[in-house]
Amino acid sequence: MDINMKYLGKPFLELIKSKRFTNSQSKMWIFTGQTGLGKSFETARTFIPNGFKLGNNLIMLTYPQTEVFDRSNLIQIQNECVKLGISVMVTSDAYEAMEYLDQGQKVFFYSSHKYIIDTNGSKLLDYIENLGVKFGWCVDEPHVWTLSSKENAKDVMGSPRHVYNAIFYNQLCRMASQTPFMIGTTATTNAEHTGLISVAGTMSFEVVNTKPSLGEMLPHSAFLGITQEYQLGSVINPLDTLDIFELALTTHHEKSLRYGLRSMLIKCESLIGSNGWTTEHIIKQVLKPYYMNNPDFYFEDSIVLLTSNFKGYINLIKQGCVTIVEQTSADQSQLIRDLGNPNTPAQICIVVEKGKMGLNVHNFKTYFPFRKTDKKRSSDFNHESIPDSPIQEAGRCGRIYTGIKHSDFVKTWGYDTTEYVKSLKTDEEVSNFIEVNSMDLYHPNTDMWRKAIDVIREEVTPSKSMATAWINRIRNGK
Repeated sequence: MDINMKYLGKPFLELIKSKRFTNSQSKMWIFTGQTGLGKSFETARTFIPNGFKLGNNLIMLTYPQTEVFDRSNLIQIQNECVKLGISVMVTSDAYEAMEYLDQGQKVFFYSSHKYIIDTNGSKLLDYIENLGVKFGWCVDEPHVWTLSSKENAKDVMGSPRHVYNAIFYNQLCRMASQTPFMIGTTATTNAEHTGLISVAGTMSFEVVNTKPSLGEMLPHSAFLGITQEYQLGSVINPLDTLDIFELALTTHHEKSLRYGLRSMLIKCESLIGSNGWTTEHIIKQVLKPYYMNNPDFYFEDSIVLLTSNFKGYINLIKQGCVTIVEQTSADQSQLIRDLGNPNTPAQICIVVEKGKMGLNVHNFKTYFPFRKTDKKRSSDFNHESIPDSPIQEAGRCGRIYTGIKHSDFVKTWGYDTTEYVKSLKTDEEVSNFIEVNSMDLYHPNTDMWRKAIDVIREEVTPSKSMATAWINRIRNGK
């Protein structure tokens, strides 16, 4: 039994056979696991096909951001349904879904959360309710968008929400009263999911499964490398921010040259950020002089910018005695593929709001945030830190990477490095693998980030020393 079946698929199959599932109403069943456990894969392989096997005519999958959804899972879903003798139509259009249902077809529908609560998507929910369609709903990354009320915002999210009307949560409440098949998958359960904070609506949450130990995650995870704290200042008074950032860039590039091309994720402030670390400042005032002083590290089309305003490459072009910044637009999916392909030069990714989830780039192995956020609960909970967001952000660097393009690696070895490790012949090959698969996290000196690093170290990402011991056991035949 593979690890994702053990910790996700098996608990799910046991749940849907139980009386507590069939008799449940107004509940979302939460499945959790570290980055790399295979939550999206198991949703496609087990959750959705067995949702149809239960007799549902419609299964919906919604997600908070478009980059969260991997379209390759559509093939997996259809193939698994075929194995069960079930024919399924696939669509992301609400009207097309209703048309297929009118024809008596089973339908898998996928969309963003925003689409499902806007005009077109809400018509599909009305259709389900009015015609009594038997359905299930899978919600990806429910730690966001499912906050039950703005009154709970401080203790769940760590910040008050002055404008929040829980539209998505209320739609879930409405639909959860009509089906027990309400499933959520996330790496970071929030305080409402765990029951620390009581929900303010009619739909409750229950965490179904447990997570694997760090030892069990060794073949499926990156290893924890550098964790470097720094004093995040402002562009006017940077403290040691720029020194540590230059160290991070240099270390990143040296490792890429020595062990295999890695990608670095840089998170900037928004235009209204208090410290001025905007994308424009980082590109023109930080990266530009850095690469002018270190020309051996820079390659054309190596810097990717992914924001709501621009998606494309940032190139530094020499024109005589000056260097100008040139922008070239590109499709987001192409940029993500290039970042994850060690045969392309793309290796620096700059984001503002993206990067909290999705962005499944396997060779993201360095993370540097220019955001000074320190979320805490209220005095009712002794102002304890809330590490959920930084754990999610660091998780972008948590997937396995061996220096080989991910799709090529999976064709040979699957999503497990055990057999790959057995193929390594020399100590140098072992050392290279450990380094190329280790993630380096640079973070501000806030309580939230310190707690996040503790959780990552203790529960999420195996250390390099654990990896070394594991590999030695394999090589010694134990």
